[in-house]
Amino acid sequence: MGLIIVVIKILVIICDVASFGCVFPHRVAPEKKKTTKLEGRQRRTSRVTTQLVTSSATCPCRFGGHLGGATSNKGGDVVGVKRPSTAEFSLTVGGQTVWRPLNSKVREPITVFKVIHVIDRPVTTAPAGILHATNVQRPWEHVTVDLVGPLSRSRQGHTWLFVMQDRFTKWIELAPLRQATAKNTTKAITERVILRHGRPDVVLSDNETQFTFTAFTERLQEFGIKHRTAPVYAPQCNPVERTNRTVKTMISQFVEDDHRAWDDHLPALQFAFNTAVHDATGYSPAYLDHGRELTAPHPAKIPLAAADEPSETFRRLQEAYELVRINLARAFQRQEKYYNLRRRAWRPQVGDWVWRRDHPLSKKADDFNAKLAPKFIGPLEVRRVISPVIVDLRSKHGKWYRHTHVQHLKPVRGKENKNIDDQDEDEPPHDNTDNENNGEN
Repeated sequence: MGLIIVVIKILVIICDVASFGCVFPHRVAPEKKKTTKLEGRQRRTSRVTTQLVTSSATCPCRFGGHLGGATSNKGGDVVGVKRPSTAEFSLTVGGQTVWRPLNSKVREPITVFKVIHVIDRPVTTAPAGILHATNVQRPWEHVTVDLVGPLSRSRQGHTWLFVMQDRFTKWIELAPLRQATAKNTTKAITERVILRHGRPDVVLSDNETQFTFTAFTERLQEFGIKHRTAPVYAPQCNPVERTNRTVKTMISQFVEDDHRAWDDHLPALQFAFNTAVHDATGYSPAYLDHGRELTAPHPAKIPLAAADEPSETFRRLQEAYELVRINLARAFQRQEKYYNLRRRAWRPQVGDWVWRRDHPLSKKADDFNAKLAPKFIGPLEVRRVISPVIVDLRSKHGKWYRHTHVQHLKPVRGKENKNIDDQDEDEPPHDNTDNENNGEN
């Protein structure tokens, strides 16, 4: 008896598929979509923003099964196209488009939607923004900082790790913090960098409140230090992010199962990092910073090298700096070769109109789901070019979007999007950066 029921269900499914062929006798073969394979990226499905206009049309069709291509009825007025990667069906009635479920089997009025603008097309091109070098000529000229955490609360009460690195010598300073506040980061960079290695010209950080709060920015202004911030959602613009991965790997080798001991060996790990030869420079950070190699703590007696004359030490150090500049240029060329394989050289100009990728957050109280929200906002006008990969944007209502990476932009084509932000006009952003390259490296 059960076998008979299964056979009957199979026959019903076959009849549904056959009935669809009777309603749409002129079936067109599915068109193969051309896609571009991008390493490390997933192909996104397009989505269309629609607006309700009428619901007077009547659907003469019977839908069922999975459809793979475009079809039309005898009159040619209604055309159906399967929507990519969804269980919906697209109809065009009198030049207008409508989405219908595939399992709809009754004749009922259809709701016609007018297509406004396609704002989420499939990603078939590499993201914009090729690699650009930053000119660094001497030690402690350019310092990059970042916070790692929150981590497990250690026995000393620390939950954050503040990492500071010189971009020329690659010397790092590791400062554990109990709380990630602007007061603590200001104290750490003052004691560990400014009063120990000298005043840097530039400090590069991200946009966290610990680095944008008044206490931190005012301290940098007091010492005449330029503060640059990396664009949001672009961690590759802050070189210390790569160092963080190395430091976390070193810490994980010691903590094992006791994660509360992550700050017990920070001085030793910092010493090990600074005395090892760096691949990019060809020298150890200790030699470039002190002019000599630091003696490792070891019970055995290590013969000390003969002390050179100060003039000879200065000459050797200057020669080492020249070699470091060459080695850093070669390292950049190696990184640029592989980085630009997945990038395209597109640069918006001042006055261009672009769409900006938005990153909304879901909010249950307002019944707002980020997955259903538009992925791009705009159109926005390019008002200022900070670097080859960073621009400042402004909306039609005067709202500014500072330090936006070009990988989150795409040019405006066709009709304008109606999803323009309606917030009041803001003041122009304060200029605390210069026009030098503060992009990726």
